[in-house]
Amino acid sequence: MKVNTTAGEVVVAGEHLKILLDIRMPAGVGLQVARLAQSLNVEAAVIEKQKGEVVKRYVKPGKDGSFTITPADKNYVQVLKELGTLMSEAIEVEVPEVKLPASISLEPKILLALSKFIAVVD
Repeated sequence: MKVNTTAGEVVVAGEHLKILLDIRMPAGVGLQVARLAQSLNVEAAVIEKQKGEVVKRYVKPGKDGSFTITPADKNYVQVLKELGTLMSEAIEVEVPEVKLPASISLEPKILLALSKFIAVVD
């Protein structure tokens, strides 16, 4: 199914899917969840690459080759602005349909983060 979302929602959903992947559930549902995780991981990898490109554009690598930015850096505000724009970018993702049984207990924050990508059924 096609889902209209934002880059930020994909990243947040991916983080919450990690929790869901550790929960025992019927095999068919587990496979649906795993396929959703695969789909969102592909999208999240593209987003993470774009985030890295923004940082590299404004931040020089440290001695160890890592990129670190602090509020004291002159480009800090610009980096935050561009990252905010990136994360709010509207995207359309193709994901498998996932129907979670209502009997699976999940924290509300997980359900909210995944609400565009899953349905809860009786």
